[in-house]
Amino acid sequence: MKINIEVKMDSETEILIKGDPSSSEVVDLISYINEYNSGNAPNKIMLKDGEKSFIKDFDDIWYFESSSNKLKAIVDNLFYSCKYKLYEVEDFKDRGFIRISKSTIVNVNKIDFIEMEFSGNYIITLKNDKRLVLSRKYVKEFKKYVEEVL
Repeated sequence: MKINIEVKMDSETEILIKGDPSSSEVVDLISYINEYNSGNAPNKIMLKDGEKSFIKDFDDIWYFESSSNKLKAIVDNLFYSCKYKLYEVEDFKDRGFIRISKSTIVNVNKIDFIEMEFSGNYIITLKNDKRLVLSRKYVKEFKKYVEEVL
């Protein structure tokens, strides 16, 4: 896919898609643009488990975890493959997701409580009793995000 942006300061935003209108890429783009334009960002995500693909609500995801250059989305203690990169998932802040460590992004709506450790790290306990580390590097951004969102 190639993206071209033409700067026009005093005009309405216009989107031009060149390609096969029946391709899944074009159909998905049009669907996304229509949802965005109506004020509703997509609230579903495609996840994989082996050869099976699942469409899940963002609200169902507990957290995203990256290891060995693969991103997993955790839904009810099940691990699903995700096509996104961890840095791309950081853009899901408007859906309640925030980075808490180098390899983990958590859904703040799934947090039960937070405890401070002697080391300066925090332990986040989710509502399903899963414990995740909020590393010192991300504490300030996490606190700011929680104060703004909640």
